[in-house]
Amino acid sequence: MEPSEKQARAIQQHKENLEEQIRTVLREYERQHGGPLAVELAFADDVPGGAAPEELKARVQSVVEAFHDQSAVSASGIRVQKVTAMDSDADGTIAIEVEYDYPGYV
Repeated sequence: MEPSEKQARAIQQHKENLEEQIRTVLREYERQHGGPLAVELAFADDVPGGAAPEELKARVQSVVEAFHDQSAVSASGIRVQKVTAMDSDADGTIAIEVEYDYPGYV
């Protein structure tokens, strides 16, 4: 079943919020521990991820779980598979990519 336009807008807003919250967590971590920063965090058993400090992974995991708990996201079945982020020169500008799993798409 296709999500309604209102649901689709809500999901898109939740995705944008998720990505900004992840950037915030990563900036805070980078400020506390220094940079540069490069992480690859997997949130699905069948998705390979890289090594990351447990403290950082736990903080990002918390943000991802809150995203999954949003009613529009939960109803859609969308799940975060992987988060890849990098700030190669430690200037606080973090490039981020979030890979999502959409049910029903192969």
